[in-house]
Amino acid sequence: MIDDQDGTLVVRNAVRPSQFFNLDDLHFTQGFWRIVPGLFVTVGLSLTFLGLISALNSMSSSLDDGGSAALEGLLTIASAKFIMSLTGLCCSIVFTVSLRRGTSRLEKAVHSLNSLIEKRLTFISLEDLSIRQLKATIESREHFRKLGLEMVAEIGRPLREDLPRAIAESISTAITPVIEQVSRLGNDGVGEMVQNLSSRFSEDVGRALAQASERISLAGDQIKFLAERMDQSSGKMGNEMESAIGRLGQAVEMLRDGMQQTADMATSALNEGAENLLATMNSTLQGIKDNTGEGARAMGEAAADMKAAALGIRTELETAAKQGAEAAQARMSESASQASDAIGQAATQVLGAFGNTVGEITKATEAMTQKTSSELLSPLSAIAEKLEGVMGMLTETSTVLRRASEGIKEGAVASENASGSFRTSAQSLTSAADPIRAMMERIEVSTRQLRESSENSLSAIAHAAKTNAEQSAMTLSAAQETLGGQHRAVESTLTNLQSLIAALHGQGERLDGIDEKLGKAFDSYQQQVATSVETLFDHVKTMQKELMPALDTMQNIVDQAENFAPKQGRMS
Repeated sequence: MIDDQDGTLVVRNAVRPSQFFNLDDLHFTQGFWRIVPGLFVTVGLSLTFLGLISALNSMSSSLDDGGSAALEGLLTIASAKFIMSLTGLCCSIVFTVSLRRGTSRLEKAVHSLNSLIEKRLTFISLEDLSIRQLKATIESREHFRKLGLEMVAEIGRPLREDLPRAIAESISTAITPVIEQVSRLGNDGVGEMVQNLSSRFSEDVGRALAQASERISLAGDQIKFLAERMDQSSGKMGNEMESAIGRLGQAVEMLRDGMQQTADMATSALNEGAENLLATMNSTLQGIKDNTGEGARAMGEAAADMKAAALGIRTELETAAKQGAEAAQARMSESASQASDAIGQAATQVLGAFGNTVGEITKATEAMTQKTSSELLSPLSAIAEKLEGVMGMLTETSTVLRRASEGIKEGAVASENASGSFRTSAQSLTSAADPIRAMMERIEVSTRQLRESSENSLSAIAHAAKTNAEQSAMTLSAAQETLGGQHRAVESTLTNLQSLIAALHGQGERLDGIDEKLGKAFDSYQQQVATSVETLFDHVKTMQKELMPALDTMQNIVDQAENFAPKQGRMS
């Protein structure tokens, strides 16, 4: 295949040379000669075994005449046959080596031929062909896209620039009479609307002012009525205050008389209670004194008894300790005598150990006796001394209690007198405070009524005034909004009409120009389309002319490939 790259002819191959130039397709294989080495070996082995068989048969027939001669003949025949077999094997080896060397030379020559062809030609694969086709397709797509964009730009420019101008001019020419008529009708309608609005506004303002004056007069009447009620309430409150002050003075006089009487009664009652409390305290203190003396005597007797018991316990412990020591010593002596009779020489050692033990036991007994006497008898002595001290403290305590009872008696008398006086005073104050409480309750009720009536009247006045103010403000704002809205509507209408007239001015001439430009644009568009179609047709022809040699070359390559296609028939 011949490829033209920028005027340079490059010979390429799409199929590897080894697919055509090989030993099988060129009929240079070994063929029949590949089995010749095996034939040498087979013939040698066959002749060897046939000779051995015949030798064995002849040996069986000649064993009767002489065994050694038959054996020598057998060995001679066997050696000859093995030599024949070895000769066939050697021939097979030599022929195989020669055959392989000839085959290797053929393979090397074919490989050299293929390598030379590969060097002289440039191999082009199917992937390379696909990539080239893809590049050509991409280039053609970009070319057509660019062509389409240019066509759209050329077509859209007159439509975008000339056509709107022509349409605007034609519309301006056609709509000018309509605008004039609309402006005339708008001026007439605006005048009537202004007259209607002015008359309506005057009526609404007059009505709102009349309602406001009526409500203000009603509010004045209510304020006057509330002022009269406040005068009456203040007069009633003054009378109530005078009567309350008089009742308060009477109550104070009654309170002073009641407190004097209650003070006298409290004094007498406190004196009687103090005498009764003093008699009771004397009897109580006498009983406490007697009980304290008896307890002290009983505690002294108990201390003496405990001391005597401690002495007895000490004596018994000393006696028991002495008896235990004597008994232990006698027992040890008996044990020592018995052990000396039974053991002999070991008795002396045992007696020494028992002697030491007896001494330790005696010492331990004496120490325990001393410790017992010191731990039991000394605490008992201390207890006796403490009991004597407690008896003295009880005597002093009884004296102090007697003095305290006298002070308590006096304090009880005073407390009783004071409590009676306070009780009577509290009762008198309670009875005197009842009229004052009732008067204060009436004053509080009158004050609450006055406050509520004042709050109601003031809230009614404020609500009426607020309502009147809100209605007046709403009326004024409505009137202001109405006049402002009408003014703005008139101004916006006139502005819109002026802008519409200015926009429609000269639209007729623009429409004519647009019509002419549209005609020119369509003519230009037709010419450009025709030119583009011709260009495309020429491009297609050029591509066809350029691609035809390539197609012919590919057809030739395909035909040549069919001629060089590998065949299945081989020499056997």
